Amino acid sequence: MKFQKNKITGVILAGGKNRRFGSEKALAKINGKRLIDRIIAAMSEVFEENIIITNNEDLYKEFNLKTYPDILAGKGPLMGVYTALHYSSKDIFVTACDMPFASTSVIRKIIDNLEGYDAVIPKHRGKLHFLHAAYSLKCFDIYKKKLAGGFLGLKDVVEELNCNIIEGFKFEDDHLSPFFNMNTPDDFFLVKDHSKDL
Repeated sequence: MKFQKNKITGVILAGGKNRRFGSEKALAKINGKRLIDRIIAAMSEVFEENIIITNNEDLYKEFNLKTYPDILAGKGPLMGVYTALHYSSKDIFVTACDMPFASTSVIRKIIDNLEGYDAVIPKHRGKLHFLHAAYSLKCFDIYKKKLAGGFLGLKDVVEELNCNIIEGFKFEDDHLSPFFNMNTPDDFFLVKDHSKDL
């Protein structure tokens, strides 16, 4: 079934502590444009509603999107996804805030494969990308149970989900693919060097 723009909420996770980067990486500028501006632009092409999960809400007020803090702070990305499911009345597509090459075609491929599954997790070069993935509302109770049991990793719950793992992604430069995370200052300079026309 072809995805309809208003059937899924777009979620940007910006709740990390940015320890390796040293500052709020979502606000880092690449060619004069903040990283989160690029991500919001891509997400807005696909989704009618986008929200930000962040524990620094004041930093993101200017973007005119609804923001929500983690229900419990300091519990990692699983809590971020759980929080998004808590506040959304629809299935969600989640992306991390540090993915400078987010691609609308990749996002659409992921969400177009959600029907009949609890989640769609892309796999590229042998790695599962839990923070660029789609999750149905059916995940909520499973995640609630896992968090109550002390599990904090998204990979810990995949075995309990009816998951659609999709592959077959090909990019000219795999290192700077839509799944690339900008985690360190070195990553930032690498992105700047490879995104003169971005």
